[in-house]
Amino acid sequence: MSFHIIEFYASKDIKNIVFEDDGIKISANLSQQTDGQVIECFASGDEFYNYVHDANGFTFVKDKDGYYCYAMHDRQGEVVASPFRVNAVDPATVGLQPYVKISEKAYMQRRQEREQHIQPVKRPADGELNHGRYNNLVVFIRFAGDTYHGTAFSTVDSMFNANNYDAVSLHNYFHHASCNQLDLRSYFFPIPDGETILSYEDDYPKEYYMPYDPVTNPLGYQEGENADREFSMLERAIYYVADQVSDTLDLDYNHDGNVDNVVFGIEKTAAQDDAFVVYPNPVSDMLTLQGEGILYVRLVTITGACVYESAVKHNDVKIDMTALPQELYFLSVMTKDGVSVEKVVKE
Repeated sequence: MSFHIIEFYASKDIKNIVFEDDGIKISANLSQQTDGQVIECFASGDEFYNYVHDANGFTFVKDKDGYYCYAMHDRQGEVVASPFRVNAVDPATVGLQPYVKISEKAYMQRRQEREQHIQPVKRPADGELNHGRYNNLVVFIRFAGDTYHGTAFSTVDSMFNANNYDAVSLHNYFHHASCNQLDLRSYFFPIPDGETILSYEDDYPKEYYMPYDPVTNPLGYQEGENADREFSMLERAIYYVADQVSDTLDLDYNHDGNVDNVVFGIEKTAAQDDAFVVYPNPVSDMLTLQGEGILYVRLVTITGACVYESAVKHNDVKIDMTALPQELYFLSVMTKDGVSVEKVVKE
């Protein structure tokens, strides 16, 4: 089984995250010291290990008092806080090194611990899955206490399943890429109530799935706990919708005993919806993005190739899309409230 998680987290410390093409996360963020000082920084890494740093690569970690300090390695090679708080000194002049990270051995151990939750699957031979009917399972999740998704179901359904010739959708992408041989259909669970997207409400709030901090997030996970928590949430969501999935719906195209593909969707917050506007959409030439507190924007194709990205220092962004192919794009917009992803259609 393969799966994707569409999620929008907004931490009290690290505010914004975007995902690069190679799986590394890089983000123009705002982190906040215990005394209220705001730090401009970046976050890099992947789902197995990530860290916060400045534009020159000097890593930040919290000390025992909760303050962000520049990182260094101790005698055992562990990443620890130096005596120097962020922005209090020039780290290069006090002998600190940039890009202080865990060792390759520690990284591989984290990766193996996380990947043990994923059952190995039989990989199909080349050409085996490029034709016929392929069914995709979409499961919506909300954290404890959150409201239902506000997007109309027809809007989401169109993004996945629209099949008229000019439609920009997941179905059409695979249909055209396979020379009209592959028919990908997505099915949504819990089953929507008209235009209302229903969702599984998890047992825990979103803070439960973020790193532990004794001050800002006492519910957070300790070292090594995040994979167990995340996969347990996904398992609970699957069990919640299992009775609604018809036995006649074939979710094992290659007959390897595993569900082929699952998408888990988590809605962004209402505050992010109101933070900016994007127009015109569809667009033929110049795309305009306007809003307060925009920090970073990034435009990618449906396959994840980045065609535009920029840090933002004002409230009006222009993206020239004249030379880009006519297809679906995803615009990631980072504000002080988190990350939003908007669908943009080039016509």
